[in-house]
Amino acid sequence: MGNANVSHRVETLAVSSAMDMERAMASTTLPKRIDLQANLLTHAKGATVERLLRRVGCHELCIQGKSSSTAAPRRLFEPEVVRAIGHVKQSRLQKLILKNLDIQRGDNDHHSGPNRSVDPLECMAHRLSKLTHLEELHLQSCRIDESILEDILISIKQLPHLKQVTINLRDHITNRRLRAQLEHVASELVARPQMTSMALSEYPLQSCFWKNVAVSDSLTHLSLALRHDDQLSLLHPHQRQYFWDLLQQNKSIQQLEFQVAAGVSLTNLQEMLADNSTVTSLLLHLEEDPTHVSQWLSQVLEYDNFTLEKVHLLCHNLYGYKVRIPNRQIDFYTRLNRNGRRKLVGDDANSTRSQEWVTALSQNTYDVSSTYYWLQAHPQLVTRAIVAATTTTDN
Repeated sequence: MGNANVSHRVETLAVSSAMDMERAMASTTLPKRIDLQANLLTHAKGATVERLLRRVGCHELCIQGKSSSTAAPRRLFEPEVVRAIGHVKQSRLQKLILKNLDIQRGDNDHHSGPNRSVDPLECMAHRLSKLTHLEELHLQSCRIDESILEDILISIKQLPHLKQVTINLRDHITNRRLRAQLEHVASELVARPQMTSMALSEYPLQSCFWKNVAVSDSLTHLSLALRHDDQLSLLHPHQRQYFWDLLQQNKSIQQLEFQVAAGVSLTNLQEMLADNSTVTSLLLHLEEDPTHVSQWLSQVLEYDNFTLEKVHLLCHNLYGYKVRIPNRQIDFYTRLNRNGRRKLVGDDANSTRSQEWVTALSQNTYDVSSTYYWLQAHPQLVTRAIVAATTTTDN
């Protein structure tokens, strides 16, 4: 009898239909995260969504359009998003994801059109400012009205516990004042001691952002867009190099991610990776043939970089889907790096003990290429093995 009231914790509750909502409210499970399809945030289903979020609750809320990256963003009006967020208890919500949405001003009920003035209590600025326990805010592949985006940027600065922020917009920001505001907010966030991840769909042009990145000892993930636009093209080459030098000074970033437009030179990135000893993961979203990038990355990994353990090159295939471009040489050297190549043949090789070489060999018994590489780098291992075998036989 007692088991009837026991609630079970589950990681994620996916809600894509009215039936899913009714089933969730009848269940005794308490999800950590709710993935809510945006089409449910309509006037007709809003009451059911409210009951679901108030009754079930969650620590993480994701409101998303169609999951496909090629699908058009789902149109929502600001009050619809605000009401959904407001149904979750403010002191519980730690992570908010808005994904593949087109958020505009106004309302979509039958009493008014999208140009109606919005109640201040139904504005993103007011709602976000109340989420004082929020640790992660991710706007992924969204199209957002400029005035709403400005409100969001103002609200972000008031959230004291933010650790991870993503502002990945579908459209390039052409409003220079809004872009400057975005960079200013990003600079303030990066300077916070608890900030671990920053992802922007723009390339910051303010020196203060890069200076804060250089001295940050908590930032572990940085994602930026590299594309041709009027402002970036006006940067003097020495200024661009200065930004990359500041990025190189950072000793905490382990994951780098770049959205690379066609025609953008990656020479600065190539030079940085040749001297970098902290970045372990690199992800490049490429809009053109990756052959040239694969070639110089292979060379950097072969001769200079013993730290990178994961490299992913993503391109769109003929069907419009992003796919990983495999490269055997890159995969080979990143696999060696994961097995300790820096300590075995890099700058720290002089302090390496024989047992560490033996361990590296034993981890790659199935990989003939890796075994050959280790033996070629340290042929004394073969001599010692022969001597040890001879001694054992004689005894």
